[in-house]
Amino acid sequence: MKNWVNKAITYLDKSLGKVALELNEIDWKASLSPKNDKLCQHISSFSNLPGGGFLVFGVNDKTGELIGIDRIKATEIVDKLSSLCRDGVSPLVRIDHSIETYKEQSLLFIHIYESAIKLCTWQIKP
Repeated sequence: MKNWVNKAITYLDKSLGKVALELNEIDWKASLSPKNDKLCQHISSFSNLPGGGFLVFGVNDKTGELIGIDRIKATEIVDKLSSLCRDGVSPLVRIDHSIETYKEQSLLFIHIYESAIKLCTWQIKP
């Protein structure tokens, strides 16, 4: 398990407590949004946080229910986010990912690292 995964799981535990509520450091999703500008906003926001932030895929956006994710979908998400980190934000944002079993569900954890250069911005290229 990668070092940052434990931190992400701690945030996920807190956010999926008695009342499911996303925290500033973590955002959970059932799947990838088709809106590149929205994704770039998330990437940029997390890269501007001290320590960065986390996206977790395989969690119902509305209820916080664990629904899991398969490897094919996870690969598509990682490829799309990697492309957006390279081409949709400035400066370049570094991410890492890991598929972990959490409460018997496979979830995709994405760590968006803190940018060394503040303020990271986003812009979708035409």
